[in-house]
Amino acid sequence: MKASHHFHIVLLLSVSLFLAVSCNKTETKTIENGTDYYPLIIGHYITYSVDSFYYSATNYPTISIDTIHYEIKELIDTTFIDNEGRTSFRIERYRRPDASSLWAIDRVWSANNNNMILDKNEDDLHFIKLVFPIIEGKTWSGNKQIAAIDENEYLKDWVYAYQNLDKPFTIGAETFDSTLLVLQVDDENLIEKKYAYERYAKGVGMIAKEIQFLGKQRDLSNGWDYPETGVWVRYLYTGQGQQ
Repeated sequence: MKASHHFHIVLLLSVSLFLAVSCNKTETKTIENGTDYYPLIIGHYITYSVDSFYYSATNYPTISIDTIHYEIKELIDTTFIDNEGRTSFRIERYRRPDASSLWAIDRVWSANNNNMILDKNEDDLHFIKLVFPIIEGKTWSGNKQIAAIDENEYLKDWVYAYQNLDKPFTIGAETFDSTLLVLQVDDENLIEKKYAYERYAKGVGMIAKEIQFLGKQRDLSNGWDYPETGVWVRYLYTGQGQQ
């Protein structure tokens, strides 16, 4: 009788210990929400090749196209406390005409990640670049913190959306295992086109970007491969590092 009683006590303690360990494991489990698609690590930098095309119909029917090529480097420099009391990251943005030239600082931006949104300040314009958790098809108003009036009116009513989540993507000789695309705007009619996206790679950050603000008034039959006015900008990842 005593042996049976002792066995039940041992069994009860064993079950209790198992449940305690199981509950503890459940409570400490880390749920991935996608913040590693834009890692904020001091000293980390990414370089880009940038091509800009500027279209003008001043001498129509001749359409002039000015092409500018340059390179950009974005370095996460340090942290600071911003005006809202948040710990934010200072981003130094460098520019050079080609790989044989020295980097020169072009402007200073900043970014903040509160595990709900990634807020990036570019020239005093606050963009909500990413929202967490990252879910395929999720949409949000990425420019809602910007007063979209006057020279910023073109940023009005953009609806960002996640597409192609965790898909591989290749740029040049480098393949990224897990990437996503943030479609920022895709709106066009016969005379105007607004299209913009950014692509991010897990553990890296932004690896590609494209912006098209194009217009036409005369020849409406050739599609958007032949715009008459506007700008077309493309960023492509060329490397990353730690300094």
